Amino acid sequence: AVRVLCSYPPEAILFYVPQLVQAVRYDTMGYVTEFVLHAAHTSQLLAHQLIWNMKTNIFQDEESLQYDEQIGEHLENLIEQMKKCLSGSALAFYEREFDFFHKITDISRIIKPYPKGAPRKEACLKSLSEVKLQTGCYLPSNPEAVVLEIDYKSGTPMQSAAKAPFLARFRVKRCGISELENLGLKDPTTDG
Repeated sequence: AVRVLCSYPPEAILFYVPQLVQAVRYDTMGYVTEFVLHAAHTSQLLAHQLIWNMKTNIFQDEESLQYDEQIGEHLENLIEQMKKCLSGSALAFYEREFDFFHKITDISRIIKPYPKGAPRKEACLKSLSEVKLQTGCYLPSNPEAVVLEIDYKSGTPMQSAAKAPFLARFRVKRCGISELENLGLKDPTTDG
């Protein structure tokens, strides 16, 4: 099965990231781990998706308090191995993308202490306005489209008893995985 997966393009493998990460749990012979590392080398976007999924599976709960003893350490080691292989433009792309998305998701943490209604809405708009878009960034849920613009007036807190989700709009350009990867790997300090 791993040999067959090696013949698939990264675009096809993206659909199976959650299953691959969970397969690592039962990978007593190391074939899946070896494939995950191979796949991460074939595509920066695939590496990003694998890392995001692994980070969510290190813990068993949404608050990241209950460590998954069965797979957590192995996933942490895999993430470190993948990150160590990054250098130059690939490392810069990774750092820009993960910094951008961390700032977007961190808005929920920032607005959570505010009372629901106008105060939370104001905090949401302020926090969103502080996020600066960098070249070649994308939303993890849509790795085929580059983010062109953040609609800074769209920040709207959503209703939730336990969390502080919010809605924001982004203007994106669908360009496909290969083109998005090329855009992300370009040096943002040059025009070409």
